Amino acid sequence: MRKKQLEFGITGFIIGVAIGALLGLGELNFVKKSQRPAFMPFAIGITAIIGACVGYGIGSNMGKSTYIEDALGISKPTEDGYYKDGRYWVGRTSWKDTRDGKEYNLITRRNGSGVLVSYLNNKEIWNHQIPSANQQTVPKHHQLAKNNYFHQLKETFVEKEESLTPEKKESTFRKVLRYKESFKKNSSQ
Repeated sequence: MRKKQLEFGITGFIIGVAIGALLGLGELNFVKKSQRPAFMPFAIGITAIIGACVGYGIGSNMGKSTYIEDALGISKPTEDGYYKDGRYWVGRTSWKDTRDGKEYNLITRRNGSGVLVSYLNNKEIWNHQIPSANQQTVPKHHQLAKNNYFHQLKETFVEKEESLTPEKKESTFRKVLRYKESFKKNSSQ
């Protein structure tokens, strides 16, 4: 993870320096012409340093997010699409966790009682409480369930179980419980 963070962070650093320097040059328009030569190094230097810090932070976070998505297998789902099953539409997304090789299937379809429901590996995770399963509603609600579940996976991401301290294990467990509660709230609405 650190390698990906550093890679993206350096890219963000370089872009931040360039944008900061350009902003520094733009700041010179607000200074009198007679004072520009003395003010130029400070304006460009300070804005370039600020831009570099901000750029590195943004790049580092992007690298971390990319690493987590790659590790979870959600950056490139093996199957992602919508199809018609009889009278109603079905949304399906499949991906494979690269850490343990486990296959996941997220399916959004109309259940036996006529309500649109999202299932993860045949377990109900979200009851959308919508009777319609047409070409417009299924993609919308499948994407909603997929985004929420992927967000939950990213937030509770753990690289290796044995590398966690007891405090980190407890905080991760609390995050998982919090997201399960939020999923229950969303499915009951």
